[in-house]
Amino acid sequence: FGRLKGFLFKRKDLKNYPFLIKEENKSVFLLDSSISIDLSELPPDLRDHLNSLGAKIAVRSITIGFEDKSIESILRSFLPSEIKTITTKYEAVGHIGHINLRGHEEPYKYLIGAVLLEKNKPRLRTIINKVGAIENTFRVLPMEIIAGDEDTIVTLKESGCTFRFDFSQVFWNSRLENEHLRIIKICNKGEVVCDIFAGVGPFSVPLCRKGCIVYCNDLNPYCYKALIENAENNLGKKKIAKFQ
Repeated sequence: FGRLKGFLFKRKDLKNYPFLIKEENKSVFLLDSSISIDLSELPPDLRDHLNSLGAKIAVRSITIGFEDKSIESILRSFLPSEIKTITTKYEAVGHIGHINLRGHEEPYKYLIGAVLLEKNKPRLRTIINKVGAIENTFRVLPMEIIAGDEDTIVTLKESGCTFRFDFSQVFWNSRLENEHLRIIKICNKGEVVCDIFAGVGPFSVPLCRKGCIVYCNDLNPYCYKALIENAENNLGKKKIAKFQ
């Protein structure tokens, strides 16, 4: 297998199409379409090695479906050729995929959302697009649903805790998970921690579980409500004092 690696089937528009297929008592290696039936493109010693193994060469047709192709390659088959850059990266927040489309992609947002959703089912059920800068007091993301369920209440796990909240009403950034873990790791049991922009509790709740004494607050009433619920659901019998 190792010696065949540079000659195996590959296409840039495919995600992970298998070049090895198991059939009954044999293995079928798919060679790149640039390799002719006489294997003249392979080094002589490799051809001799394959012959010594009794390898048989045959032409085979394969079916490439929607599930095999990358998101970008699918979109390029629908979008105008003048669109050079296509946004396909997203942030996962529970069952929601959060994407930031650019101006030239706006007319095609529902198509992009539909493809992104279909390629990520069942893990994702809703695709949202950021529609402006975060300028409000509570730092809530201005968003629109461009595909899937009209459901922005998510449940996710982080730092050994389960969090539930309405993503359309609170601030949450999944990319901050490593920073959350870093702070949680350096705080020790019995220490007093003040979390003055607590959000839904990604610092406060795990720190309480660790045995810290945590004072936390947030101006956003939706954050406060979710923070209390997440604390009660994750901390069990630990004492929680609530003030409004």
